[in-house]
Amino acid sequence: NLSSCNYFINIKNEQYSHLYSFLLKCIDQSTKILSQQHSLFILKLFSNKNSEWNFCIFNDIMFNLPFTLSNIIFIPINYLTMSYSNNSNVKFSNTLIHEKIHIFQRFNLNKWINIINLSFKNWILIKHNTLIYNYLI
Repeated sequence: NLSSCNYFINIKNEQYSHLYSFLLKCIDQSTKILSQQHSLFILKLFSNKNSEWNFCIFNDIMFNLPFTLSNIIFIPINYLTMSYSNNSNVKFSNTLIHEKIHIFQRFNLNKWINIINLSFKNWILIKHNTLIYNYLI
């Protein structure tokens, strides 16, 4: 039962209300930054079905680094606390955007490949049936 684990933190509790407010502020800032972009990539990235933000705040898993699983952004409490303490809302918002891009990649692989082919001509797509793919794994 995940709710009984010590790894997950409910930042809606009163003791974390300042962190919850900070997170909401950064989500808003990230959304504004993305909505001000007019590239094809951003429009596809934040279509209605991709615009929802889902979070899990945790402690002491995955080397205490932000990461994504499925459509959830996992944020370590120490990273959130440090960002809040240092008033690093721009850096934290950039982290949210970075993680959101990973979610988009996961659920929109064909769109992502098209974006790479159109916008990042110097990137190389490594497919699973190539020699270099087998070398990298």
